Amino acid sequence: MKPSRLAWAAAPLIALSVAACGTASSTQPPRAAASATPTASAAARFAAAADRICAVQNQREAALGNGLINADIVSVAHLPKAAHYLDKVVAIRRDGLPELRQLAAAGPAADQAEQEAFVQAYQKVITDYQDAAQAASQGNMTAFRADFSRVAPHGYPTGPDARALDRAAAPFPFKACGMSNGP
Repeated sequence: MKPSRLAWAAAPLIALSVAACGTASSTQPPRAAASATPTASAAARFAAAADRICAVQNQREAALGNGLINADIVSVAHLPKAAHYLDKVVAIRRDGLPELRQLAAAGPAADQAEQEAFVQAYQKVITDYQDAAQAASQGNMTAFRADFSRVAPHGYPTGPDARALDRAAAPFPFKACGMSNGP
C-alpha cells in the first residue's frame, strides 16, 4: 500500500520515548475534475521539484530520531522534550518554505493557484507544530494538545489541517512531499 499523503504530517509523531500507538492509513480523496487540477505535465514538474526539497527535509528530520506519537500521552514532565523536538521539526520544515513558495509562483499561471494552495496548507501544518511547541515550552498542556490536534488528534494525522494538506496535495504525484516514513 502506498503511504498516505498525510504521512509527512505525522512525521513528528514517531516516538517521544513515552509510548507507541498503532499506525493509521488514509485514502487519497478523489481528484477533482481536470479543469480544477493542474495539467499533468505541470503537476508532475511541480511535484518532482517539490519532492527534491522535501527529500532533503525528510532526511534531516529522520536524523532527529524518534519524536512524538500522541500528544494525549505526553505528560507535563515531558512537555519540554516535546517542545524541543517540535522546534527542530519546525526549523527543518521552515527551511524549505521559501523554495516551495518560489517554485509554486514560478509555475504556469493556470497552475499556480493549486501549487500555492499546497504550499499554504503545508505552511499551516508547520504553524500548528510551532504553536504546539510554544505551548509545550510554556507548560500549557491544554494548548499543546489543541494545537497538535489540528494535525494529529490522538496520534493519527486526521486533524483538519492535515486533511486540508492532503486535499491540497491530491493533484500532484508526490513521492517525497507527504511521504515521509521517518520522524
